[in-house]
Amino acid sequence: EVLKWMLRYLNETLGLGLLYWEISQGQASIEGFVDIDYAGNADTKKSLFGYVFTLYGPTVSWKSNL
Repeated sequence: EVLKWMLRYLNETLGLGLLYWEISQGQASIEGFVDIDYAGNADTKKSLFGYVFTLYGPTVSWKSNL
């Protein structure tokens, strides 16, 4: 089932890609942003966490934990 889902996803996203552009000297080529809220949900006492990393603009890695 998972393999079927992966193959379907790859087939449907063949035309998608990351677009990179030239940056001027001195600009950061990789950026990371992180946010956390420790036990912020008053009902469940669960923490929220998320991050995103970009490489020359486009997102290359992200995670969100709700």
